Amino acid sequence: MTSILVEEGTLKEKVYNKQKVYVYNQALFPEVQKSQIKELDLRINDAKIKLQEIQHKVKQKSAELSKLSSLPTLEKAKEDYEELCRKETELKEKIDKIKESAGAIEPEVRQAILKDHELYSKEARKRKRWCNDLLDMILEGYPSTKDQLMEEIGIEPF
Repeated sequence: MTSILVEEGTLKEKVYNKQKVYVYNQALFPEVQKSQIKELDLRINDAKIKLQEIQHKVKQKSAELSKLSSLPTLEKAKEDYEELCRKETELKEKIDKIKESAGAIEPEVRQAILKDHELYSKEARKRKRWCNDLLDMILEGYPSTKDQLMEEIGIEPF
């Protein structure tokens, strides 16, 4: 088949060492004017610009699609809303029960309780420090450890 095309002049045969390469005879093509080439180049450039615009639009639309597909559906949003409303009512009921059962403490009473708590905590820390100082003084001449001394005296570790 290729030998027939070579004889007709449609193909040209080129031999490189042991390989044969067949090339279409370029002389058979009609000559192209420079103006035609320029016109084709302009059409190619226009097509490239249109392609870039379309690719940009496709990117925008695909980003919009992915954004919209990640959003919950209307049904799912309604279910979530109903669930949140139900939880809100449960929590409000719980708060009301706690307020009713505990009774609201007046701010003055609350302040008095906090003041007493602070006073007693301060006094307890002071007494603990005194006890530790006394134990340290006794331990200076005591042959055993602090834990053994506290056990002998009957003081629980603090």
